[in-house]
Amino acid sequence: MGIIGGVIGVQDDYSYGALGFNMTLYGIYADFMGWPKAHEDDVRVDKWHDKSSIAYHVGYQIPLMKYLRIIPIVGYAKVEEGTTNGWDWTVGYGGIVNKFTAEKKASGLDYGGVIVINSKMLNIYASVTRRTIFGGIGFSAKW
Repeated sequence: MGIIGGVIGVQDDYSYGALGFNMTLYGIYADFMGWPKAHEDDVRVDKWHDKSSIAYHVGYQIPLMKYLRIIPIVGYAKVEEGTTNGWDWTVGYGGIVNKFTAEKKASGLDYGGVIVINSKMLNIYASVTRRTIFGGIGFSAKW
């Protein structure tokens, strides 16, 4: 299990940061990361320029050496940029939800790889995909 962070939309005209987590169980790798709109539930009546991002991947690890693995991954990534309208809102789970209109959007199939360096119980991740760049740190547990 690990914590990851990076940038989504790096190959497109605009990008946005993201945080998330990853997990490898019996060689199967999965991750999820994203970042919400800053003013999605703001109670003020105004208009704001906002972005949001989300990405998730799956893959299977290939051990190269005892301390080095590569993981080919495939998934989905999306980054949106647009306007959050505080004048147009609804009441949703947890309170106010402001309407968001995306003016720019980049999304679709995402593919690439992860390099994992393993030292005892510590894992260091570095990844580059079609739409993302991210890295992270995690731990290994022997069951």
